[in-house]
Amino acid sequence: EPMKISKKLLAVCVAAFTLSMALMGCNSGTSSSGGGSAPTGAAEQKESSKPADDRVDFTWFKASVPEGYDIWSDTGDGGFVGSICFKNVEESDKSISFDVESDDAETLVADETDSDGYTAGEDITIGKYTWKTVDFTWNDTPSVELIAEIPDTGQSVVIYLFMTTPDDPAVKAFLESLEFPENLEEAHNEAKNISIADLCKENGLTEYKPGK
Repeated sequence: EPMKISKKLLAVCVAAFTLSMALMGCNSGTSSSGGGSAPTGAAEQKESSKPADDRVDFTWFKASVPEGYDIWSDTGDGGFVGSICFKNVEESDKSISFDVESDDAETLVADETDSDGYTAGEDITIGKYTWKTVDFTWNDTPSVELIAEIPDTGQSVVIYLFMTTPDDPAVKAFLESLEFPENLEEAHNEAKNISIADLCKENGLTEYKPGK
C-alpha cells in the first residue's frame, strides 16, 4: 500500500528555482569616443580568477542551483527551507524533493519497496555520496528515489526525483555539487525556521509562484 509515499507527496513540490545571472556582467567603464585605447586586460584577469564555486548555502546542504528549476516548499506558499524543493520551470510536475530520516538506507529502501510500483535499483555514486535507488513512475514517467546515509551524521537523506532521473544533466550537476554538513540534524531543524522567501531574497534566487 503506497500510503507512506503518498502521504509524503501530498504537497508534492511544484517548485524549484533558477539562479539569476544578471549580476555576472561587469562593465569596467564605457567611453562615448571610440578612441584608441583597448582595455588593459586587468579587469578580465581579475574576473577569471573568481572562485568557480557557485553553490548556494541552503543551511542544511550546499548545492548548485539545478538549471531550469525554481525554489518552492513541499508545504506550499510561505514554506520554509527545511522542506525545500526544486520545481522545473517548464514542466511543473517535474521536481526534486527531500526527506531527512534517522533510519539507515537499507531500512528505508525496504520500507519504500513494500509499496506496489516501487522497485530497488542499482547503487550509484554521484559527487560525494553513494545512493541506493528506488525506481517508480510518476505521471507515467520514470522517476527515482535516491537514499544515502550521510557520513558522521547518524542521518539518511532521501531525494525524490519526480519525472526525472540522475541521468538528466541538470539533475546530475545538482547531485555532483551536493554537500551535507556533519551537524545535519541540527542544521535541518534550523532551516525549518528560515522562510523560502528570505532565502531567495538573500541569494538572488527565484521563488516559484503557482499559477504564474
